[in-house]
Amino acid sequence: MSQPLPVSDFEWLSPEEISLEQICQTPDDATTGYILEVDMEYPPELHDLHNNYPLAPERMNITPNMLSPTALSILHEMNVQPALKSEKLVPNLCNKQNYVLHYRNLKLYLSLGLKLIKIHRVMKFTQRCWLKDYINFNTEQRKHVKTAFEKDFFKLHNNAVYGKTMENLRNRVKVDIVQTKKRAKKLVVSPAFHAFTIFDENLVAVQRKLTKLCLNRPIQVGFVILELSKVLMYDFHYNVIMTKYGDKARLLFTDTDSLCYEITTGDLNKDLERMKQYFDFSDYPRDHPLYSDENKKKIGYFKDELNGQPCLEFIGLRSKMYSILSERDEKQTAKGICKSVRQQQLIHANYRECLLSRKPSTVSQNRIGTEKHHIFSMQQSKRALFAFDDKRFLLEDGVTSLSYGHYKIATDGKTGLIRSEAVFSLLVRPYFAILIWQSFSSATLLYLSAVEWCVSQSSALHRNVS
Repeated sequence: MSQPLPVSDFEWLSPEEISLEQICQTPDDATTGYILEVDMEYPPELHDLHNNYPLAPERMNITPNMLSPTALSILHEMNVQPALKSEKLVPNLCNKQNYVLHYRNLKLYLSLGLKLIKIHRVMKFTQRCWLKDYINFNTEQRKHVKTAFEKDFFKLHNNAVYGKTMENLRNRVKVDIVQTKKRAKKLVVSPAFHAFTIFDENLVAVQRKLTKLCLNRPIQVGFVILELSKVLMYDFHYNVIMTKYGDKARLLFTDTDSLCYEITTGDLNKDLERMKQYFDFSDYPRDHPLYSDENKKKIGYFKDELNGQPCLEFIGLRSKMYSILSERDEKQTAKGICKSVRQQQLIHANYRECLLSRKPSTVSQNRIGTEKHHIFSMQQSKRALFAFDDKRFLLEDGVTSLSYGHYKIATDGKTGLIRSEAVFSLLVRPYFAILIWQSFSSATLLYLSAVEWCVSQSSALHRNVS
């Protein structure tokens, strides 16, 4: 957020004005910036190298016929139906069509091997570091505070500004609290009517979509902030870690601002000492050989999550669901589970058991809820751990995986045959009839004998096919 961000003078470039050479030669701190819509090719020779951290992530619809046989078997064992359509942010190795990105991302992606096929359009704008002073002020304040509350206080100041740049005003509704039947009927027949909630026989809330909307949030700023965060992460991974370690470094998981590696090396502390220009070691114990406050709380520097403790074991089940075991501590994450419940009921061994046995783990948690402005407490039993990840093509061992779009998924005939049999072995469920049509339309490997077997096994399916 302290780097150059869009401010004004937005304009579309004409086809004659678009120059790839000029855009690629634009300095990172130039007064002019660009946002582009392009087509890019992901060369197959990069797939193995980029499998753990593909460039240019995008939102994808994960359909059942994209899942591996292993993933389908896990769902079958757990008696869970796969979502027929699930849109998620997925790093993948597919070619990119009409992909929107910042010019700094384009420069990095091209330098790392992606091929530009076509530029559809380019937006030009003036940029400057207009948030830098505010971000630096909050960062400086965090250096001098003592409590965790104060640290979060100044951190959330920055987060709040970013959140407003990405606010979707189209989700807003107008709510009318109505007490008369006449007024309620009038609002319900309005073209802008969205929904209603009945509180009692004399009180109802009617929601209407806004008929006039002023889009006054700088979403282009939020977009560029996200793009620049990708530049920082990809540049560190490929141009620092992979350049130094090559295949001796394996990425275990990543988030917006974090990376976790398994690194094979003689002395990690010596390696980190040579790369100290990328790290903030101020949270290390003062007697640690790497301790330094030179980069304390500076923006853009990485920290060691374990503060020098060796990591003994890592288990990742799916996105935002992992456990790290160190010499003196454990860290667990489980999306949707209360922090107190996670700390009291989940331990590292639960994650290991879930991964090896493929059996989900449930927890009991209490929460305070509200419905129609009535507050209540409730106890719920919730599935906490589940060794199923549909953001990757899970291989037979149930641990390693491939990114979608990897050439090994598309060209391995044996994999295709096993995949088809795994899909059709589950066709006792009617919703899998849809897979047949998806397979025909998407050219997924499909065998006539498998279709004939399906028809012979299910009269209901036969009617659907007919």
